Amino acid sequence: MGPKKPISWVRGKPIGSGSFGIVSLAMDKSTGELFVVKSADESLSKPSFEVLQNESHILLGIDSPHIVRRLGDDFSEIDGSKRGNLFMEYMAGGNLAEILGNFGGSLAEPVIRSYTREILKGLSYLHENQIVHGDLKCKNVLFGPCGKIKLGDFGCAKKINKGKTIERGFTVEGTPLFMAPEVLRREELGFGCDIWALGCTVIEMATGKPAWSGGHEVDPMAAIYRIAFSRDFPEFPARFSREGRDFLRRCFERDPRERWGCEQLLAHPFLSGREIGDAEFGSPMRWGEGLELPIFRGEGVGSPRRQEEGDLQPNGLPILEGVRRKIDGSGSANLNGFGSPGRKTESFGSPTSILDVDFCKWNENDDDEEGCTDKDEGYRDMDLLRRMLALRTGHMKGVENDEFFNSSPRWLMVRSNGGS
Repeated sequence: MGPKKPISWVRGKPIGSGSFGIVSLAMDKSTGELFVVKSADESLSKPSFEVLQNESHILLGIDSPHIVRRLGDDFSEIDGSKRGNLFMEYMAGGNLAEILGNFGGSLAEPVIRSYTREILKGLSYLHENQIVHGDLKCKNVLFGPCGKIKLGDFGCAKKINKGKTIERGFTVEGTPLFMAPEVLRREELGFGCDIWALGCTVIEMATGKPAWSGGHEVDPMAAIYRIAFSRDFPEFPARFSREGRDFLRRCFERDPRERWGCEQLLAHPFLSGREIGDAEFGSPMRWGEGLELPIFRGEGVGSPRRQEEGDLQPNGLPILEGVRRKIDGSGSANLNGFGSPGRKTESFGSPTSILDVDFCKWNENDDDEEGCTDKDEGYRDMDLLRRMLALRTGHMKGVENDEFFNSSPRWLMVRSNGGS
C-alpha cells in the first residue's frame, strides 16, 4: 500500500515554483515521511489556484509507476479566500533538466534510449486514460533517489473523450517551444501534441539545448513561427544513430494523424534495440534550410491533410510575409491586413484576429496599446504573433523574455475570442 494523505504535517523550505504557485518540502508529523506540497491562494492568483485544482482533478484515480503519485489535497476557504494544498510524492532526484546540468549538459545515446522508453511508458498510460499531459519537457520529467523516472506537473493536462481531439475553442497552455504546430495554430489538441513534445525532449537530452535552437541561442519569435507555419524539422543531433534520427522523424510528423503513437514508438528500433533496415528508413529530413512561408490548401490552415506545392493561396500571405521580414531583418512587419487563406471566415479573415484569438491594436512605433484591458495579474491578453513581435522589438510589457518562452505560467495562455 502506498503513502496516504498526511493528517498532521509541517511545511519545510520551498524547493521550487511553477505555474501553480509554490512547491515546498513537507514532513508527516506522525511518520516522518517526506513529501511535496504545492500551494496556491486564490486571493493572490486565481489562475494559479485553478491550475492547482486542475492538476489535483487530473491525477484522481491515476495509479502508475511512471506517474508521480498524488497523496491527496486540502482545499479550504479562510476569511473568504480559497486556499489549496496538493500533496505529492517527493522525487528526491530532481528533474531531467537538472540531471543534464549535473552531467555535462547532454546525455549519451544509450541513456537517452532508456529515459525515452520510461517517458513513453508514462505517456502511454496517460493516453490510455484519455489524458493529454500538455507540457512535457525535461523540467517535468522527475527522478526518484535511485534514478527511477516519473512524469510530473499536470497543471496543463486535459482529459479528452475517447477517440477524439479537442478542436478549436480550447485554451492554449504549456511551453511554446515544445508545442506542436496544430496547438500553436489552435486547430486541435490531442495525444499527438505529447509525442511532438517528446521529440523536443529527446533533442534536448542529446544536445543540452532546446529543439529549434540549432545549437545556438534561440530566437523565440523565429522558432515559434517555424514550428507553427513552416514545414521544417528541428535540427537533429549530429551524432545520433540512424535509428535515433528516424525515431525523431516519427515524432515530428507535422500532420498529427501521421505522427506515431506511444505503442508504435515503444516498438521502434531506437527503443527496441534492433537495427533499422534501408526499407524502413524514411526520406531525409530538411535541416536548417531557413524559414518557409506556409503552403495553404484550399481548406485553409486547419486542413489535416499534407500541404503540397502548388496549392499556394496568395491572399493568406501578407501578415506572414511581414513576420518573416521582421525575423530575417529584411524589412518591417505589416500587420495591417490579413486575407483569409482559402476560407472565408470572419474570425480568421479579420486583420485583428489571426489564429482566432483576441488581438489588441498595436503600432510598432508606439508603446501605447489601444483596446486592451488588464487581465489576470495585470498582464495583457495579446495574441501569439503580437507577443512575438512585441518581444522582438522591445514592446513587451510586464513579462521577462526568458520567462515567457521557457516556462508556462497560467498568464501565458492564449485565449479564444470568447474568453476562458
